[in-house]
Amino acid sequence: MKDGKIRYVQVADQLFDTTTMERELKSLNSIRDNHEKMIVVRQGAYPAG
Repeated sequence: MKDGKIRYVQVADQLFDTTTMERELKSLNSIRDNHEKMIVVRQGAYPAG
């Protein structure tokens, strides 16, 4: 929590394949609220959404 705002951050080494991407997104998608959610990746560039 920063500035009174809740943010969820998932950290991953890489998201090169669909299976890994789905696994990392699953935990964030299971949170049923409207707070900001993001994945921080050590390497690579990926489209948002």
